[in-house]
Amino acid sequence: MGQEGSQSTSNRKAIALAVALVGAALYVWLVVTLADWVVELHWAVELLYFALVGVAWAWPAARLLRWAFAAPPAGKATGG
Repeated sequence: MGQEGSQSTSNRKAIALAVALVGAALYVWLVVTLADWVVELHWAVELLYFALVGVAWAWPAARLLRWAFAAPPAGKATGG
């Protein structure tokens, strides 16, 4: 009975891992692609860009981890 809740958590972790890997790869690709354009601008714009993109990934990553490790709803943990 109690294993359904742990399996649900395990599924969430697997999904979160896949989403994190694909999302990180896409994010890095986008940041590097835009950086080619940004480095030609004023140094202050470049500094602001790299400061923002350096921390912008943390908010969605934190939400993804919070979702992956969240306890299943009370009714779902018991299997019925």
